[in-house]
Amino acid sequence: MKSDKQVFLRIWLKAGIPVLVLTAAVMALFLHMFLVAMEVLDIQRVELNGSQLALVLEGKDLTDQEELRKTLDLESFHMAAVLFDEYGREIARSDTDSYEGHRFPRSYYQNMLDTVCELQAGKQQEQRVIHVFGCNYEYGKKQLKAGGRNYVIHYAGVSAPWLLYAGGIVAAGMLVFAAVTALTVFIAWSCYRIYQKQKALEAAHCKAVNDLAHSLKTPMMIISGYSENFLEQVQMHKSRYYAQEIVENIKKMNGIVEQMLDFAKPGDEG
Repeated sequence: MKSDKQVFLRIWLKAGIPVLVLTAAVMALFLHMFLVAMEVLDIQRVELNGSQLALVLEGKDLTDQEELRKTLDLESFHMAAVLFDEYGREIARSDTDSYEGHRFPRSYYQNMLDTVCELQAGKQQEQRVIHVFGCNYEYGKKQLKAGGRNYVIHYAGVSAPWLLYAGGIVAAGMLVFAAVTALTVFIAWSCYRIYQKQKALEAAHCKAVNDLAHSLKTPMMIISGYSENFLEQVQMHKSRYYAQEIVENIKKMNGIVEQMLDFAKPGDEG
């Protein structure tokens, strides 16, 4: 016979595990969708910031290196940029050595600048691949005109939603998973309580039927004995007594049968 713990565990495994598996699958899907959405927003952010940077540079004196250095300090936007003149000569670039590297290492920005130069020289083709759980780089360029001369600003941005928000995402996921687990345990416990009540009702039903069956045996034995005396024509002067006893015990049997019928009736609906 299975113990109560085994019964509860079996109920939870049958009801809880599928729910937890489904929850994990849904959470993974939403996580993927969230990270992709954040990456798309970052791509749009880099493009918008690149356009704004071009507009700002058009209003600057591009011969002022100190002013250019401040303008191209784009770490707060997770970006770096290189300014070229119309002949492809480098005028200025973001000073990545001065970046503090709070969110991303300075090496990320330096790699972006190296790639920007290769893209500008035509040594490399831009390839856009979204790495949901890794770093992604977005590149772009804008034409601008300042001081009567044409320039091109090449810019790049780094984004890594998973690396930036992993702590919060994991904490939220664990909280949701724990809540769902607690819910499945509660549902399993409720089912287990129903099982216990059903088991108790079945036991009470069996006991009641058992008791009624035993009660029915006594009058049946009496009737059987007196009936045999009638058949053997023994002690005929007691025939009236036998008949009365048979009638009385038949009444008892009828009463027991009535109890059994009442017991078998469904409960009244509330």
